Amino acid sequence: MFRIGRQDATATLDAQRREARLRHIVFLLTFVVVAASGLAYNFSREPVYRATARLSVEPPGPVEDPLIKTQFALAEAQVLRGSALTQAAVTHLEPTGGALADPERRLSAEVLAQTSVIELRADGREPNRLVSVLSAWIDAYLASRKATDRQDESEALEEARHAAREAEKSVQAKRQEMETFRRQHGIASIEREENQGAARLKGVHTALNDAATKEVTAEARLKSVEDSISQGKAVIRNADKPAIANLEMRAVDLREKMKDLEHDYTPQYLAHDPKFKALKANLSRVEQQIQTERERSQKAALVEAQEEYAAAQRATQKIREQANALKQETQSFSMRFADLKRMAVDLEELQNTRRQTREHLARLESARKPSEAKIRVLATPSAGQEAISPDYTRDAAIALAAALGLAVGAVWLTDYLRREKPGAGGSQPVIQIAYPMLNQQHPGAVPTAQLSPAATPLLASEVGPAWVELGEHDVKALWGDAPADGKLILAALFTGIAPDELVQLRWKHVALDQGSIDIPGTSARRLKMLEPLRRELAGRVQGGAADPEAPVLADGSGNALDEAGIDSQLACIAHDAGLRHPEEVTGRALHFTYAAFLARQGVRMSDLTALVGRFTGTLATELMRLAPPGRAQSLSQVDVLHPSFRTS
Repeated sequence: MFRIGRQDATATLDAQRREARLRHIVFLLTFVVVAASGLAYNFSREPVYRATARLSVEPPGPVEDPLIKTQFALAEAQVLRGSALTQAAVTHLEPTGGALADPERRLSAEVLAQTSVIELRADGREPNRLVSVLSAWIDAYLASRKATDRQDESEALEEARHAAREAEKSVQAKRQEMETFRRQHGIASIEREENQGAARLKGVHTALNDAATKEVTAEARLKSVEDSISQGKAVIRNADKPAIANLEMRAVDLREKMKDLEHDYTPQYLAHDPKFKALKANLSRVEQQIQTERERSQKAALVEAQEEYAAAQRATQKIREQANALKQETQSFSMRFADLKRMAVDLEELQNTRRQTREHLARLESARKPSEAKIRVLATPSAGQEAISPDYTRDAAIALAAALGLAVGAVWLTDYLRREKPGAGGSQPVIQIAYPMLNQQHPGAVPTAQLSPAATPLLASEVGPAWVELGEHDVKALWGDAPADGKLILAALFTGIAPDELVQLRWKHVALDQGSIDIPGTSARRLKMLEPLRRELAGRVQGGAADPEAPVLADGSGNALDEAGIDSQLACIAHDAGLRHPEEVTGRALHFTYAAFLARQGVRMSDLTALVGRFTGTLATELMRLAPPGRAQSLSQVDVLHPSFRTS
């Protein structure tokens, strides 16, 4: 029933073969040129060998801290990398013809992590010469290290003696300066408390601080009482609280007795009862007493707070006057005493310096021989027989990969530059459904194109019936013979709603007044209603508002119609329209027909997915094969209404 063909298949096939031959030529030419150039450069480079040796270096003296040893090794590695030692090694070898070109770049010294071991390395093209260079480098370093140790030892001893003499002079001079200063200004002791003026001033300041604290406390209490009174809060002295509490207890007792009488007798009786009247009068009198006591206590509390604050202010003022009287007397003494304290601190620092210099001098003088760094050769210089660089295999693989990538890029660039604009020429693939008896039932139908034996199918052989495209006259025939439910199914499928989405559609998803419909499911989206679908839906709700939870497409019992039911109705409509193999006319076939109609217009695949839902990878590939060459168009630039539903 379903046949797929192409107009001018032979010409198109020849053009495709020419394009394929051009791609092969461009690919092979680019790949061969780039690969040959890269491989030639790779294998033309000379091999580089490496010679290594290892030294263990430790600082002079008994040092056990691993961190200090590592730091010393780092410093010695920096010395080894210095230009003086590398040039000395090269100069030592020049008479024998063993000099090394660019020694500072070819020689390196690295400290092994967390150790005091230095690894020496020499890179070059002659392994035997590299071993000689390392040996000369080690000899030059050992000679330099011995000379440095002897020089450092003599200089260190002389510097230590001079530092000890200078430290002793500084201590004696500072002591004499302090004694003269103390006698000149009458300071009895370095301790401030032992001086009479300082002790008296300290006492006054202590009393002033205490008085200021009391003044702040009294002011805060007065402020609290005034704020409580201004806010209408009760302020009661502690001395008045027992009496007021006793009155409040009497008031509570009277209220309880009146409440008991009110519970036992009516208000009319209580209005003439002498006992109730007496209780009421006593309660009024007690409440008046409570109010009077609270006001009296509040006034007394305010008066006490004011008196306490005033007394604190007077005490603070008196002590401050005493302090001001002593201020001029003690100000000069404080300045001199501060100077003396600074001198004492300086003297203590000088004494610490003198003690350290004496200890350092004693250690140097007690040593029997100069302290030297401990250097051992752990591994004698040796060179490997295998080159460390270049890596011919890796670089050859990189050259081949680069050649492959450039060849692919050249093919893509050729295709891009030779791409024709849309509508510039060339046949477009046409996929149709051919029915031998269709022309008899529809005189205006266009005859189906015949396939030549050499025609190449546009869809792979494994493409199932659900992916076959129906022609325009076939869809018109279905629409003309479809009942009301059938027209709704056809209109929904040619609006972009898939069969499985149509099954899930409810009236709550339909917004006729807005002309839109919300599609549920994994490809949830909002679609604009095309005229066939809008007309069919409007006809179903003319009798009144539909139940929002009711299915849009339902069977006779009101249950949602499943996909098998949709395919069954479509098969019946196809049979009534006279189509061959009506059982292959399914909802998915019609949904694909609408998607192929949009793809042939060159719509963007992202816009197509937003309209008809997500496709599988294989189906998306088939739709892209139907698209014309050139830049894709937006959804607003194409006609979304299938020609079968146009009225004019």
